[in-house]
Amino acid sequence: MGIYIVDESGNTQSLDRYHCSNETKELHELVKLNHDMLPGDQIDPLNHRKWLLVKHEMPVKDPESGSERWSLDLFFLDQDAVPTFVECKRFKDTRARREVVAQMIDYAANSHVYLDSALMRQYAEKSAEERGLEFEDLFSGLEADFNDVTEYFERASQNLKDGRVRLIFLLEDSPNALRTMVTFLNNQMTRTEVMIVELKFYVLDGLKVVRPSLYGYTEQAYVMKKEVVRKETRSPSVLCVDDSSFLDALESKSGNRLRACAENLFKKLDEKRIPRTYAPQTARLLDPGPGKKVPLILGIDGVMYINISGMEREGEHYAQASNFAKNFGIEFSETAHGKTIKPQDFWCDHIDAIVDYLQSLISGA
Repeated sequence: MGIYIVDESGNTQSLDRYHCSNETKELHELVKLNHDMLPGDQIDPLNHRKWLLVKHEMPVKDPESGSERWSLDLFFLDQDAVPTFVECKRFKDTRARREVVAQMIDYAANSHVYLDSALMRQYAEKSAEERGLEFEDLFSGLEADFNDVTEYFERASQNLKDGRVRLIFLLEDSPNALRTMVTFLNNQMTRTEVMIVELKFYVLDGLKVVRPSLYGYTEQAYVMKKEVVRKETRSPSVLCVDDSSFLDALESKSGNRLRACAENLFKKLDEKRIPRTYAPQTARLLDPGPGKKVPLILGIDGVMYINISGMEREGEHYAQASNFAKNFGIEFSETAHGKTIKPQDFWCDHIDAIVDYLQSLISGA
């Protein structure tokens, strides 16, 4: 299937196919720096997957000798703490069938032996540091339904033990034989998701274009595995559905002062008719509508997160967010998706600025 550019006259120009020559630079590094190359919207259309990079080139121990015998290309967790193993292969690498499948199953089957919650957290924090990012900001950006970071990584560890993991074969082109094996494995494994992500590269006038596509993860497999997750993993947790339930949870976890701050903030938002919605453990300040990003997120831990994911760096909304962030001494790096306001209750002293910021977003929409 080709990719075409259509000019103003309706004429088309095809893009030439390009094949990687350097797997580490052109596949590993691309996914490491751009997590959306793993198409979370295709993997879970109803709840798009968000990614936390745990480790690039993660050492894998031999279960018999205990020595570090292999390495996994990329290891992620999603917002539900589901461990995601990613193995990359370029077009000219012929090891894209039985060997790679067996290797990935080996990694997943023995992962609970060489990975625990503490090591995964250590890896993730180090990965954030190496990229010049704050781990707390990356975690907040997941909008994960957990009380804190510790609970999140403990769930990830338990998921490894239970075999509740995701295996992604990331290739430029996938052979039919591999697609057949992946489809078969998905139909047989109730807890483990297995899928192929193809990254097809094209070039035009020196510009490189990449198109991620998902294969092997059928609708039947998706429905079956989601039902298993619903039955097995939904532990009792805080469920915020309105002001009352959120404020009660906030007070229980973070104290009276933060509840009073939130009540004051909500009152002023109501006066300005600025809408908000709720996720299980967060208040999403300003409901931007379907398909749009929430600009401010307040958790029951009292932490407020400034979200700039998806904002164009030259756009008006990014300029407004940057100006608002200066109230808290925050500057966004070129690769940042957002920042957490620190210390925890610092936002309490800037409620009017919060209201003004949200009002400006509505006015400029």
